[in-house]
Amino acid sequence: MMAPGGPLLPPSPRSKINPNQNPLRRARCPIALTRSLDSNRKTDQIRTAWAAGDPIGALRIAARFFDRSTDTKTFKRGMDAYNNPDFYRQLGKDPEQLMVAAPELLAKRFGL
Repeated sequence: MMAPGGPLLPPSPRSKINPNQNPLRRARCPIALTRSLDSNRKTDQIRTAWAAGDPIGALRIAARFFDRSTDTKTFKRGMDAYNNPDFYRQLGKDPEQLMVAAPELLAKRFGL
């Protein structure tokens, strides 16, 4: 017998799932706990690079933050000045000053 609109399909395996018990919710919990214990956050990477004596590496990581705070913009400008000093000279800015200001702000912001 045909149902209006097409043949009858067998019930979906998801139809047997209790709507009050989401299996994905239970699966996320152990992952979240593991992730928080094993996490390698950007701030940890910045601190590690700084401790290893690599302020440019720490600045490179901080320049990839997604927020649009004035601190992040300073990190991005400092990294850009490091990578393209001639461009900043053409703009009339001192790239050395930007490359000094950005790591200083990085150290102040993260207590390095």
